[in-house]
Amino acid sequence: MRGATHDYQNANAIGFSSLLRAYHTLAEAGDDPPAAWLEAVERGIKHYLEGQESIGVWPYWFARVGNRAGAYHFDNIPDHGIGLVHLTRSCHLPPLADWPGLQEALGRAARWYLCLAKLDGDTINLEYDRRPELGDNLCFSGFTWCRFTAAATLLGIARLTGETEPWRHLALRLMEHVRRKLWQRDDPTHAPVVAHARPEAKLATWCQTAEWDASMLAEMIEADVADAPLVEAALSGHQQALVVDRLDEIQEHEALLASLSGRVTFLPIDQLPVMRMDIDAIAVAKEIGIAAGEVRPVIDMVRYPEQISLLVWKLLGRTLGVTDLGVARRLRDRLPSGYRFITERGELLETDGRVVAGPITEASGTGLISRRSELSALQERITNLDEAIETDEAALANLSDRASHLERTQQELRQAIYEANTIKVDLNAKLDQAGESIARIEREQPVVSAEVEQIHRQLREADAQKQSNEQQAERLENESIESRNRAATIEQQIETTRGEVDAAREQVTAARVETGKLSEQITAGEKQLRQFETARVDAERQQRDIEQQLAHHREQITSLEASRNKAVEQIGEAQLQIDALNQQVEQVAAQLSEADRRVTAQSESARQQRDEVERHERVAHEQEIAQRELDVRSDGLIERAQEQLSLDLAAAYRTYEPEEVDWEPIETEIAELKR
Repeated sequence: MRGATHDYQNANAIGFSSLLRAYHTLAEAGDDPPAAWLEAVERGIKHYLEGQESIGVWPYWFARVGNRAGAYHFDNIPDHGIGLVHLTRSCHLPPLADWPGLQEALGRAARWYLCLAKLDGDTINLEYDRRPELGDNLCFSGFTWCRFTAAATLLGIARLTGETEPWRHLALRLMEHVRRKLWQRDDPTHAPVVAHARPEAKLATWCQTAEWDASMLAEMIEADVADAPLVEAALSGHQQALVVDRLDEIQEHEALLASLSGRVTFLPIDQLPVMRMDIDAIAVAKEIGIAAGEVRPVIDMVRYPEQISLLVWKLLGRTLGVTDLGVARRLRDRLPSGYRFITERGELLETDGRVVAGPITEASGTGLISRRSELSALQERITNLDEAIETDEAALANLSDRASHLERTQQELRQAIYEANTIKVDLNAKLDQAGESIARIEREQPVVSAEVEQIHRQLREADAQKQSNEQQAERLENESIESRNRAATIEQQIETTRGEVDAAREQVTAARVETGKLSEQITAGEKQLRQFETARVDAERQQRDIEQQLAHHREQITSLEASRNKAVEQIGEAQLQIDALNQQVEQVAAQLSEADRRVTAQSESARQQRDEVERHERVAHEQEIAQRELDVRSDGLIERAQEQLSLDLAAAYRTYEPEEVDWEPIETEIAELKR
C-alpha cells in the first residue's frame, strides 16, 4: 500500500495507466466513463514526467536521491521497469498518444537501461548486486523478473518511438541471457526460470515461503461432490494440515515457524509407517448380513497423488462409510480395534467410541474438498457446456452457412426472376412493337396498293404518250423529208431558172423559214421523247422497289407473327419459373425462420446454464469466506480461552460429559450480584 500513502513513482505509473485503459475499455463498450478520469490521467502523466531524472531514470521515490537514487545504479532497475511496463502499454491511447515530451522521456529511459547493460561472459545482462555479504538484502536487481520487465519496456519504447535499434536487439539479448543462464530444467514442479541471478542469496521470509514445497492436505485430495462432505468429516481437523516431505524441512524453516500467528499442523511423509490391512472389512460385513451397498471404504472415495498415498491410507485406510450408526456398531463389534465409521448423515464414530454428530457442514472444517469438488464438477459442467456451446456454435455456423447459401440462392432466384421479368417486359415490348408494325403495315397496305395501281396507270399513260410521240415524230420526220425534197426541187428550179431566182427569192426565204420551224419542232419532239423514256425507266424502277418492299413487309409480318408466338410460349415458361421460384423462396423463408427460432432457443439455454454456473460459483465463494470467518473466530476463541482462562477448549471438550444443572440457584445468585 505504499503507493496509496507515499509518492512512489512506479505506483503512480500503474495508477494512471490502469485508469486510462479502464476509461477507453468502457468507452469502446458503449459506456460513458467520467471525464474526471482523463483529468486525473493528465495530472498523473504530468507528475510522472516531472519525476524523471535528467539521466533518464525514474527513482523509487519522487525527487528523492540517495538509496535507489537518480544515478546509473542497479538499485533502480526494478522500480524503473515496473512503472514503464504499464506506461508503454497505454501510450497509444489519448491523451498520452500526443503528450508533449513523452517520446523523448521514453528514449532517455531506454538509454538508461543501455548504460546498465553489462557483458556477463558471452551474454548481455543487467547489472546487479554482486557483493558476497548480502545479508538480508533482497537484492531486487538480481531477480529474474527484472529482465522480463526490461525487455518488455525496451520493445514497447522501440514500437512507440519508431527507433527500433538498438532497443530491440538489447531486449532479445536479455532474453537470450535468461534462456541460457537463468533457465530451470531440473524441477518440473517449479517455474521454468530461477528466481534470482544468485541462487545462494538469502531471500526474505515471503520469498522463502514461495520456495518451500508445503501443501495443505485438503488441496491434495479430490472426491466426488456427493462424497466430499463425508471425506471432510472423516478427515476432521487434518484438512488444514500442511504436508511436507521430511521432518527436517520443518526445522529448516525456523524463522517461518516463529512468524506464525496461530497453530499449524504439519504431516511429514517420511515419518509414516507402512500400514498392513489384514482384514477385508467388506467380507466381514457380508458375513454378518450387511448388504454391499451399506458399507464402503472411505479410501475408495478419494483421489490423491502417489507421493501422499501412505498419509492418506494412514488417515482414511481404516475408515468405513456406512448408512447409519446401527451398521457402524455391528461392524465395530466384529472388526479389530482401530476402525472408524462415518455415516451418510456425517456422524463419525471414532476408534475410542466417541461420536461426532451434528450438521455435516460444521464437521467439514474448511470445506476445501467440497468446494474443490464442486468447482471441479462445475468446471466439468462448464467444459460440457462449452462443448455444447461449441457444437451449437458449429451448428449455428452451419445454419448460418446454409442461411447464407439459401440467401445467395434466394438472391440468385430473385435475380433470375428479375431477369425473367426483364425478358418478359422486353418480349412484351417487342410483341407490342411487332403488333404495331403489323397494324401499321396493314394500315399502309391499301395505300401501297393504290400507289402501285397509280404507278401502273402512269406507266400505261406514259406508254400511250410514248406511242403518240413516236407517231408525231414519225410524222414530223416525214414532213421534214418532204420539205427537204421540196427544197431540193426548188433549188433545182433555182439553178435551172436563175432568171426566176429573184422572183422566187422571197419564196425561198419563206421556205427556209418554214424549214427552220420544222427543224425546231423535230428537235423539241426528240427532247420530249427522251423525257418520256426517262419517266418510263423511273416508273419501272419504282415498280420494282415497291414490289421488293411489299415482299419484305410480308416477310416481316411472317417473322413477327412467329416471334409473337415464341414470345407467348416464353412468357408462359417464365411464368411457370416465377411460380416455382416463389415456392422455393417461401420454403427458404420458412427454413430461415425455423433456424432463427432454434438458434434463439439454444442461445437462451446456454445463457441460463452460464448464469446457473456463475450462481454456484458465487455461492461457493460466499460459503468459503463464511467458513474462513468461522475458523478465525474459532481460533480466536480457543486462544482467548487459553490466555484468559488457561483453558484448553479442545481438551476440555474431549473430556466434557453433559450433566443436569439446577439453574434456579444460579439465576438467584446472578440477580443478587447485579444488585
